[in-house]
Amino acid sequence: MSFRLDPGFQRHYSSGSLVPAYCLYSATQRVILPAFAPRRLYCSDTVTALGACLLPPMSNSYTSPPGDRTGPPPAYNPRPQPHWWGPTRGAYASLPSYASPLAPVEQTPLLPQQQNVERKRQTLTTGTTLVLMSPIIMFFIFMIVSRVCDAYDQAGPALDRNRMRREWEAEMRDQEKIRLERIRAGFIWDDVKGDQHCLQHGTRRYTARIANVPREYDPVTACAETAVEIHGMRIPNPNECEDRGCGGVIGHWLVSHSEPTCATHFDNFKDKGCTSHGSGRRRIESHLENLQPGDDWRSMCSTTPAHFWGHHFDSPGVCENWGKYGIWGIWEIEDSWC
Repeated sequence: MSFRLDPGFQRHYSSGSLVPAYCLYSATQRVILPAFAPRRLYCSDTVTALGACLLPPMSNSYTSPPGDRTGPPPAYNPRPQPHWWGPTRGAYASLPSYASPLAPVEQTPLLPQQQNVERKRQTLTTGTTLVLMSPIIMFFIFMIVSRVCDAYDQAGPALDRNRMRREWEAEMRDQEKIRLERIRAGFIWDDVKGDQHCLQHGTRRYTARIANVPREYDPVTACAETAVEIHGMRIPNPNECEDRGCGGVIGHWLVSHSEPTCATHFDNFKDKGCTSHGSGRRRIESHLENLQPGDDWRSMCSTTPAHFWGHHFDSPGVCENWGKYGIWGIWEIEDSWC
């Protein structure tokens, strides 16, 4: 094995002044830089680097003339060593001179360049895959759209029939509603009159017969849906509809407004003292006023309110009929003096 040294290094090699520098340079070029470059590392590289440091120059090494820095002749061109992970991308034909940079940038492949190449390769691979897969994707999309269209075409007539049926039913309901409104507009109450006697305090019963009802229409329904006007107030429907057969359908209303003859009241409250010693209750009595002959005194008295001595009562506690003295209401109120 022979080694070739740069002429500049050979001039100082015998004195040993540049031996450590050349050892560092050789180790960098042969061992350290290949570790970061895309080439295969052989044991010969390490041996060559160490040999350059330990062995003296051999007789068959090339020696340049004084002042010549052009390098070795073309015949001296060692075969480039392959990369340790791939094919050879470039190598030095000879060791550079001492004036050359330690890491030639022109022929040394850099890591970013390798990453760019790998990135371009991945992009090309992805694009190729998409191009190859696009027909399959389009085929599946076409099949899905075709199935959806077929299902819609099959269900389309049925959907149209259902829509037309719903529209027709809605139109028929509207027409029936208009027809019934016209029929209801013809209903009338015949002979609206109130009872002779009051039903309760401020309330009188009124009755009337529903008239002008067609045969195909239910008269009880007509009674419940027809309003009436009594004492200038519109009442939307009766309180009760009574079917009397051939006598027709009678509506009943309980009118509690504008009935002055039914407005009974209590007046002249009398204090009758304590009900008993220690009972804590006091007895109050009052006569029922405006009671009409024939009215039910119990119903009228029990529904007549009273207000006295800061107390309000919806009805008396007890109603008494004292004959010629009339109808009296009786209350027992709490009193601490008793």
